[in-house]
Amino acid sequence: MIDLEAEVLNEDLAKHGLSSAHPDDDDAVNRHFFSQLHQLKLGLNPIIHVYAEPFNMGEANEWFDKIKSQRELVRIPHRTYIHPQAIGGHWDICQLEKDVWDTTLSNIKQGDIYPAILYCHDHTYLTVAAGVKPIDGDEVVFWTFYPDACYVDDNPVENYTKLAEKHFDCHKV
Repeated sequence: MIDLEAEVLNEDLAKHGLSSAHPDDDDAVNRHFFSQLHQLKLGLNPIIHVYAEPFNMGEANEWFDKIKSQRELVRIPHRTYIHPQAIGGHWDICQLEKDVWDTTLSNIKQGDIYPAILYCHDHTYLTVAAGVKPIDGDEVVFWTFYPDACYVDDNPVENYTKLAEKHFDCHKV
């Protein structure tokens, strides 16, 4: 983990502690952490706009269809993910704006970190995305980090920092 990321983590821990009795408070801390990382990465790499694909649900599908009609989005199978997944009716798969994969991310390397904006049908998040070596392969994939806990014992900040400490290699986590 680079020094700036450690500073953000230490600042958050000093203000809020490791966990609270209220999951909503934890989610706010997590969102703050990822938002601050997003800010730190601005200027180092371009912002990547990531669109979460919803399950087949009325309002969410209408939102996604509208977005797709306004922007040219592409899905890069087996290479782009939301980690661990976007809750609230979204898959862990996502779409990027056309040509982003072939231009900005064409030479993505393990450990490359980008500021990202994650669009879900009911929320928009400032977060980060990274080149990750997945557990099930050796080809680097693009993970966008979802800032809210998906499960009761889930801690997105802890998951991110463990992965960052291992240079985004899932084989070592």
